[in-house]
Amino acid sequence: FKPTRCAEKQFRPKPEDALSYFVGGDINEDGGFAIQPWSKVEFFNHGINIAGDTAIAMGNYFFTDARTGAKSKVEYTFG
Repeated sequence: FKPTRCAEKQFRPKPEDALSYFVGGDINEDGGFAIQPWSKVEFFNHGINIAGDTAIAMGNYFFTDARTGAKSKVEYTFG
């Protein structure tokens, strides 16, 4: 797993490391992305490539913090 908002430990090969990103755990930079109260998410596709039975999309999404209204920009690649 490759979390989008991490700088110290960018890759999470073990399930417990991926879980830490989403709900908090032993990794200092993890605050529980999934339990953060978000009020909105917006997707902006940069492009979608389709090759046979495989598709890859990439772009940005913006998460709006429900408490402060601050927006966080995150890059994504889905395939």
